[in-house]
Amino acid sequence: MNFRDHERQPLRILNRMIESIGPGMLTSIDGRGLLISRPMTPLELDRSGVLWFFIRASSLNAGAALAPAAVGPAGASPEASADASATSDPPDSSLTYSVNIAFAQPDAASYVSVTGLARLVRDARREEKLWSPEIRIWFAQGKNDPDLALLRVDIVEADYWDASAASMVRLLPAGDPA
Repeated sequence: MNFRDHERQPLRILNRMIESIGPGMLTSIDGRGLLISRPMTPLELDRSGVLWFFIRASSLNAGAALAPAAVGPAGASPEASADASATSDPPDSSLTYSVNIAFAQPDAASYVSVTGLARLVRDARREEKLWSPEIRIWFAQGKNDPDLALLRVDIVEADYWDASAASMVRLLPAGDPA
C-alpha cells in the first residue's frame, strides 16, 4: 500500500495499522439486501482520508457487489439509487455505497474497522500511479483492461481494538472524515 506522510495523528495511526495488517475484508450490501464480503488490498490512504482499491467495474453491475447507500448520488433520493442498482447497465459512478473494511491480524491482537462511502472512479493517472505488476493476476490485460476501475472509499468512521484496554477505540469519529 502506498502510504503518505499524514499531518493528522489519527490518519498516521490508521496508516500504520492497516499497513501492518495488509488485505482486509470489504463488506457491502448487495442488490438483494444481503451482506457480501470479499478480500481487498488497499492501495493508498490519501491525505483526505480516502482509501483506494482496484476493482472490476463489472462487479458492480446489477448490484452484484454493492447496492447504493441511502445517500445515493448528490441530490438523488434513496429510491432513485435503489432503482439504479436494479438494472444491468454499467455502474453509475455518481452512486455511493455503504461499506465496511475489516482488517485483522489475530496473532498481534490487531483489529481495525473502517466504515465509509464508496464509489467507482475512472482515473487513468491515479490508476497508473497505483498500478503494480502483482495486480495483473486479477486484470489479465494489465493497465489497459477495460474492466479495471478504482474504488474510492471516503472514510466516515475508523475504530481499532486496544488489546490492553480490551475495548474498541474510535480513531476517526462519525461526521469527521479524516
